[in-house]
Amino acid sequence: MSGIISLNYTFSQYFVEAYTPNSFKSEAWRNMICGLPSTIILGAMTSLLLYRRTLLKKYSNTISFMTITIFILSTPIVIYNTTWYILLCFMDRITYPAVICLFLKKSPSSVWYCSFLVPSVVALNRFLMIVYHHRTTIRFSCVVLFFIWLPMLLYDISHFLIGVPTNNDNCHPLLFTSVPILQQAYTFYVFLATFSGVALNAATFIHIKRYARRAGMAVKVDDKQLFYSVSLQSLVPFCSTGLKALSTLSVYSNQFRLPDWVNAFSNVYALLGSSLIPLISIAMVGKLRRSLIKEPVTNMVNSSLNRKTMFFQKTARLALVAKNKNKTQPSSSSSTAAQQTQRKTLGSIAELQATTLRTAA
Repeated sequence: MSGIISLNYTFSQYFVEAYTPNSFKSEAWRNMICGLPSTIILGAMTSLLLYRRTLLKKYSNTISFMTITIFILSTPIVIYNTTWYILLCFMDRITYPAVICLFLKKSPSSVWYCSFLVPSVVALNRFLMIVYHHRTTIRFSCVVLFFIWLPMLLYDISHFLIGVPTNNDNCHPLLFTSVPILQQAYTFYVFLATFSGVALNAATFIHIKRYARRAGMAVKVDDKQLFYSVSLQSLVPFCSTGLKALSTLSVYSNQFRLPDWVNAFSNVYALLGSSLIPLISIAMVGKLRRSLIKEPVTNMVNSSLNRKTMFFQKTARLALVAKNKNKTQPSSSSSTAAQQTQRKTLGSIAELQATTLRTAA
């Protein structure tokens, strides 16, 4: 009975008069300035990918998936802030039912937080492709993204079911779930979800290093550049959610307190970072290619892996085999075995390079 009364009480709060004050205009302006340029760039990149179908298919689970998905997920929050800024330039306040205010605020922010998870899904695709040679599909990526986002979505829905009126800079009042454990769990879940991308990229980096070492170091790996290229895209949302998790911990532990500017910085950083992750990925492709194809100068056998050089290497090896065959049969067998091992090594390294570069973004 008490549950029904509580639920009726929550429903009654839906139609409480709420308003957005003019003071929100400055925050809306800041968020608009941070998000609008990067959203325009993402829109242009999305249009280019849709126009150039070869690029769309070649990088379907990396650059294409990341660019289009983040563009779709981050655009609503920019439209939200831009709309409120324009309206508040002409109105002192905007009044509506509390449930409308909650819906308008939570819908864009919920899908925006979902965009933080996209680099983790791409990191999983890269890990499966390089380590287990399992090529994933767009459908797989979308399903994984949805199930990672689902707990966050359920938390946002809980505001409609058990939310209580709470003062907020955007809605006065805002229906908000006042259960501390849910708030803490939500924050740290987002933090761990973004951390998984960093962990998967680190595991991929270690695998590439070990693979190159087992192959006899026929290709030199630039550790620093390779780590930055593979991990930078997942570090951006991880750092942002890390600041938010630290802020939440300071509030509920009462052991320390962060300055107000930390929260403001984390919001701006998140808005910029989540929108520019695809640009970071594209910039890193060239660096990753250079980090993998650098080779020792003294190793003349493996001096290059391009088609022309491979053709001349193959011709030279065939001539050497023919020459050794004319000398002694045992020598020919030994030479043939060595050449087969060498070709297998070169093929393995070429496969590693092709796979890593294909999943680089």
